[in-house]
Amino acid sequence: MGTQNASETMGSEVAQGLKGLGWKAIAGLVAVSLLVLVGVFLLGGSWKTGQESSSPSINKIQKLGELVVLRINVADVMADASHDYQGVWIVKGDAEVAVDLRLAKLLSADEETKRLEVRLPQPRVIQASVDHQKSQQVSQSKTTWIPFRGDRVKMTNQGWAKAQKMVERACAEEESMDQARGQTAFILTNMYRMVGWDVDIVWQEGS
Repeated sequence: MGTQNASETMGSEVAQGLKGLGWKAIAGLVAVSLLVLVGVFLLGGSWKTGQESSSPSINKIQKLGELVVLRINVADVMADASHDYQGVWIVKGDAEVAVDLRLAKLLSADEETKRLEVRLPQPRVIQASVDHQKSQQVSQSKTTWIPFRGDRVKMTNQGWAKAQKMVERACAEEESMDQARGQTAFILTNMYRMVGWDVDIVWQEGS
């Protein structure tokens, strides 16, 4: 009884002591380098959409594919419980946020004002993962006195699966999506300005 109480107390103290950490998002991946590379790519070919039009071709944007605009690092503390066990994890992970430019649509192109309107899909989280080398389970204790009941390994695996989902949710918060939209707008706006055009970005509704 003394061993279980001590384990439960330790888990509770760890969770309380680390609760204030929260998750941290560090964004701002490759705006400058991407701008240079994309500018070189676009200026290296023709922008014409047809023989009578000098407006930039949306195909050049679509060929950039899924553009990664943010990398987010996550650090948080997670508590989880099953019917027979409870545990606390320190979770660290990361993910990338990308915009699929293959789905870009040219809504309008005004030759006189040199202004385009482009519709883009919403940013989305890709390649979210838990860093198991930096993450750890700091406590696990049994919550039942019934002998031979419960599965410690199953509880541990359940916790790591929930940690994965937690990283995905943290990276998908609206603040991160706003940063991703801002980065994308910065890159595309400067790309088009290199060839004398302004661009208005319309974000597709929904996820």
